Amino acid sequence: MTMHIEISPFGSSFSVRVRTAGGAFELDRPGVSLGPEAMVTVRGEPVPLVRICDAAREPDYTHTAALLDRRGQVAVGEYLWNEVFGDRAAECWSRLPNIASEIRIVTTDERIARLPWNLMGREGGHCVLRNVMVALATRTDHEPAELPPLPHVLVVAPQPRDRDPTAGAAHLDEFEAMLRGADPRYAQGGQRLRIVRSWQEFLDVRDFKADVVYYYGHGFADGDSAELWFENESGLARAMPLADFANALLRVCKPVIVYLNCCQGDAAGYLGAGFQFGDRVPALVANRATATVDLARKQGMLFWRRVLLDGADPGQAVRELYLGYLEQGLDSNSVHWMTPVLYRHYSKWQSSPLLREQLSRMGDPSWHLKVDRVPQASRILYEIETMFQQGKPRSQAYTWYGGPGHGCELLVKRLRVDFDERLRDTKIVEFAPEWPQVAEPGQFRNMLLQAFGIQRFEDVPAALRRDVRANSDTRVLAYIRHITVKGQGVINPASLRQYLDLWNREVAPHFSVRNFAVLGTAFVVEKPQNFAEAMIKHGPPADGMALTGFTLLDELKSLTRQDLVHFLNRHKIEYLPADFERTLDAILQRTGGAYEATVEELEKAVIKLWEKGTIELTPNSNDPTPDFDY
Repeated sequence: MTMHIEISPFGSSFSVRVRTAGGAFELDRPGVSLGPEAMVTVRGEPVPLVRICDAAREPDYTHTAALLDRRGQVAVGEYLWNEVFGDRAAECWSRLPNIASEIRIVTTDERIARLPWNLMGREGGHCVLRNVMVALATRTDHEPAELPPLPHVLVVAPQPRDRDPTAGAAHLDEFEAMLRGADPRYAQGGQRLRIVRSWQEFLDVRDFKADVVYYYGHGFADGDSAELWFENESGLARAMPLADFANALLRVCKPVIVYLNCCQGDAAGYLGAGFQFGDRVPALVANRATATVDLARKQGMLFWRRVLLDGADPGQAVRELYLGYLEQGLDSNSVHWMTPVLYRHYSKWQSSPLLREQLSRMGDPSWHLKVDRVPQASRILYEIETMFQQGKPRSQAYTWYGGPGHGCELLVKRLRVDFDERLRDTKIVEFAPEWPQVAEPGQFRNMLLQAFGIQRFEDVPAALRRDVRANSDTRVLAYIRHITVKGQGVINPASLRQYLDLWNREVAPHFSVRNFAVLGTAFVVEKPQNFAEAMIKHGPPADGMALTGFTLLDELKSLTRQDLVHFLNRHKIEYLPADFERTLDAILQRTGGAYEATVEELEKAVIKLWEKGTIELTPNSNDPTPDFDY
């Protein structure tokens, strides 16, 4: 049952009107003190509500954050509850499970919308921890919302190279893998999933008509305005008002749900996400406070898994984020546990879960990453497992290379999948630093410190344990998956040698028999043979270093017809051999065997056959055996 709490300006104060369906509970209260100047008592000290809102927007470890530790949260929550319900506050709290499963704050006043309503509670508790969702809206009358089967998903994930890393590449990998595991048609660049990074790419793809929009990146708000950060044509940061993003999207698209997974997306009142999207989007989720990278990734995956894969109501999914804060590695002594805010403008949510049973017909959902490249991936896995067994070296470094389109980036992604599948008793923590434009020791040092989120390399072990919430007995593997390096000006084997020398001297000594590392660096070059010769002459030593092994992997070359046939059979990808092998020839003729284009076309061909229902359960084995004369 939904309880609507309508709050409107009333002279110098506010009026509250509370209603539930069927009249189970009704209340009218004029003269309620909820304005910025209202005073909340925290630890015996009066604090203005506006200061509480500022602390909620930027919860750090300064003196303002102390306002919203566990004790401060309780004080603020009780104040909000008591102001709304007045002398019926105790009665409403005792009856809460019977009169509401959701409390919806309905207001068009930005001062009211800014308040931390999901802290509302009494007697040391919060509504949301009693399984009662708290959402916001601008009106009470809403239509049902329906998320269609196989919804179109648009992901906007900028990572400007002059801003702090967001682990966006790794997050997109896990997000795409989740969708592909449910339905193989969710491939990047396909008909169901689009991923963009720059403002121009976003403008160009709006005719995709997305049902689901997910922004993952940097956001900023000062309380009066809000911005989202995109990439410009040079890969640097371009700030765009959140209002411009909302208007540009909604002019050509009618998404059913939007999730802005960034810092402070709903911390700017009328210019924040809640009012800018308003009731034009049935479900909007945005972060009120600062969101750490690790938490944003976890909450994003948990939310989308419930909404897209399970068909859950977005309000239920947000409520589960609050209830599962312990599983997310959080505690309630910081407001980070209740960062996402839901604006709900639908009466009933209708959706169909993605059909994960399709996975059994398509085989491995990550098969597009595993076409060939067995020698490279197998060697890395074997040497990592040997490193674990022997306890040395403490880190392994690998460099692979190939021409444009030959799958250097796909091998980066494949390794993470292989690690998850093969290293089951190991916690994997991933870092994705970007190779500096000026490749010299000082820049390499800054790159690594920024990637680990530390000030000195002595803190590497603590950073690993922090990110995986692991105890001291858990084996941890740090996967440093450098963003694929392109451009002749920054690819220099001698600089790579300097980098690994720095790693071996200053970073590797801080790993132990329970903390290991693997570094993967991919170079896209126009002349692979020349690069290999330069690596032999000027690159890192082939026998490695004291604490770090090094391997230059074989060149990533073009695919052949035999590679494709062998792969399809080995991974039990279901197809009709007689017909499909002609398709393979046509694909290779169009792509010339270029890895990325070939895999993309192969995937489309297999999905097309599957959609037509022409894929047999097993390959045809009735072909006559030819006579051989040796």
